[in-house]
Amino acid sequence: MKTGIDVNTIHKVISNSEFIGYEITNVAEGVSTDVFRLSKNSIVLYLRVLPKEEKAILQVIAHRKMKDKNVNVPEVLFYEEDVAMLDNRSYMIVSEIAGTSVKNCNLSNKEKEKIIVDAGKQIALVNSIIVKGVGWIDNNLENELIANGQNYDDFAINNLSNMLNELETKNII
Repeated sequence: MKTGIDVNTIHKVISNSEFIGYEITNVAEGVSTDVFRLSKNSIVLYLRVLPKEEKAILQVIAHRKMKDKNVNVPEVLFYEEDVAMLDNRSYMIVSEIAGTSVKNCNLSNKEKEKIIVDAGKQIALVNSIIVKGVGWIDNNLENELIANGQNYDDFAINNLSNMLNELETKNII
């Protein structure tokens, strides 16, 4: 869920890093996290502020595993955990994947079908990544991702009410 962190705060967060001097703008699209576009000359990067309690290292490991499977995900260039100026949230800076949102394009049905098929292939690759357990990835051991459920019932059925409440809280349903 977006937190309302502003551009000035992001300038302060990266002020002592290799990313100083980038122009920073807020990305309005999306609902789950605050995202900022960092641009300098012809380089475009994105800084994502993660939800409270979520550790960047889990996403870093997942991104690396996806890259190893040739999934088209951004490269993680930098991350930092529990930043005080971000209300103890973690953040990560990733490369840009060039392109245009499908919703902003005038495409034929044939072109949309190709995009859907290609997206399905990417999802299949993501689903081939080994995770110990079932559900939300909430821990790691070296380079292994560990989810919080022991089996499907433990994760989905026993937590269904909590998951529905969270979706309602975030105005997703």
